[in-house]
Amino acid sequence: TNFFQRPLLQACRAMSLKGGPSATYLATLTREELINRVQQLEAQVVQLRPLVSPAGVVDVSEAGEEKLQLMLPQPGKGRRRQREGRVDFNQFKQRRVALRIAYMGWAFDGSALQDNTDNTVLGRLCDGLKRVQLIESIDTCNLVSCARTDKGVSALANVVSLNIRSLLSDCNTGCIPDTGPDIGKRRTPPSSEDTEANELDPVGPLNRVLPRELRVLAWAPVTPDFSARFACKGREYLYHFPRSTFNIEAMRDACKRFVGEHDFRNFSKFSPDQANYCRTVMECDIEPVDYCSQASDHNQMFAFRVRATAFLYHQIRNMFSVLALVGQGLEEPSIVDKLLDVNATPRKPEYVLADGLPLILSKAEFDHLDWRCSADAREHLRVTLQRHWTELTVRSCLARLAVDHLPLTPPTLNWSHLSTGLLPELRCRQHRPLLKRQLQASFEEMRERADSKRQLKQLASTGDGDAVQDEKRLRLEEACVE
Repeated sequence: TNFFQRPLLQACRAMSLKGGPSATYLATLTREELINRVQQLEAQVVQLRPLVSPAGVVDVSEAGEEKLQLMLPQPGKGRRRQREGRVDFNQFKQRRVALRIAYMGWAFDGSALQDNTDNTVLGRLCDGLKRVQLIESIDTCNLVSCARTDKGVSALANVVSLNIRSLLSDCNTGCIPDTGPDIGKRRTPPSSEDTEANELDPVGPLNRVLPRELRVLAWAPVTPDFSARFACKGREYLYHFPRSTFNIEAMRDACKRFVGEHDFRNFSKFSPDQANYCRTVMECDIEPVDYCSQASDHNQMFAFRVRATAFLYHQIRNMFSVLALVGQGLEEPSIVDKLLDVNATPRKPEYVLADGLPLILSKAEFDHLDWRCSADAREHLRVTLQRHWTELTVRSCLARLAVDHLPLTPPTLNWSHLSTGLLPELRCRQHRPLLKRQLQASFEEMRERADSKRQLKQLASTGDGDAVQDEKRLRLEEACVE
């Protein structure tokens, strides 16, 4: 049986063996949880009614269970049984929902879908959605992500919007209008069954098939035109690092200079499709974190917190690269002002990009999203996350013990190595000031080269031409190598 059947089958057996949940368990629930529990049970009663005999006895025999399985889709084994167990999506309406997801970035090759690998956050999420038969394919679900994160970058609150299969014939929010030749085949349950309490809760089933480094935290009904990318009002990131030998106050001084609307081209990676490099930073600071307790001041963990409406490619990691140089006393906080002044510094100096592992998307801001998660799914989520935390915490403790038991006295330890793991540039024995380094081409020059390469490719696809085209091709080739 699949994950949508198990609660019903378990309810059949429980109703034949028990009188219901214990009073102790019910006493621990809040009023809202009790209301949700009653709605879930009423929905189960509607679906289990065909299994109840005229005498009021629930049929939990093999015949009764087989009858229940016929009511719901089941995956089965083998190609023939898989074809028989597949959901006929033509019989169900689609509704648009938002999913709030969290993931550990070190387990994936980035968040966005890619052609050369399936091991991305959205790739694994779509695999799970297809396994539990919430979507038919990636191409038909109109998947949109709030934020795109690089390889190694984690998230606590990334949000995706997509169309999934619905059990309702008409939902309050998010139903996709019926179109196409199969409109007459749509499933139409009686109005007494057509309530939000009967809707599929995708959280529990998805978390049972997804990798443990990827969790769905909640879902919310949204309007059919909702886009997680454009509806997001703000995003907040945290970049974690140990205190080491950083001058925290100097880093905070530099952070204040990022606040406001600025041109961040010297803190981003060039993209030929990016026309505007201005972004508005609403908050930026260095804060101690209390969820990572450490024994010494050098081990104390801090977070570079930055909140903005949107970010450029590699913007936060480049910002921290410069902040780290300021924290080590290699640059003055005023270097931020100089790099933000694109008239005075039109070309980005060469510097190393900070590691992506410590970076996490901590918040994504939306207006009026009604996040939902059933009690059972929430409990399963809590247990799996705590188990994962326990394993990682034990590994962290073992690594810390190895450091604490080094045969050296504390004064001989070089705490600067705590920071060089995040930014290899700090390992250099001699620092060269940023503004005296080799400069990249300006973004205008890079865009001209990209346009020349595009035109050259178009000319090459047209085949042999006349002398005018040959001369134009020669000029474009020269522009590409300048």
